[in-house]
Amino acid sequence: MASTDEVIVVAIDIDQNEDAAAVKDHIARNDFKGIFAISPPALTGALTDAYGVGVITPPRSPKILVNAAQTSAEYFENVRSAEELRTLADAAR
Repeated sequence: MASTDEVIVVAIDIDQNEDAAAVKDHIARNDFKGIFAISPPALTGALTDAYGVGVITPPRSPKILVNAAQTSAEYFENVRSAEELRTLADAAR
């Protein structure tokens, strides 16, 4: 379990044309850190129900920030710098 001072990235691939091998290759090529998964259709549907179709539109670079207590979630789009993400994570604590 992560401490409340940590930020953990959980990336969910919603492209139904990609498989685990493609995701693993993408992670390795880009030296990404975090937890990665392929979204089953039910999760993809739940995400669009909760946040709209933008959450499954990769060019929008969608993100959902959840605090450690899982009591707060914020959805936002567009590319953010590491510093912006850190500020958002700090505010969510």
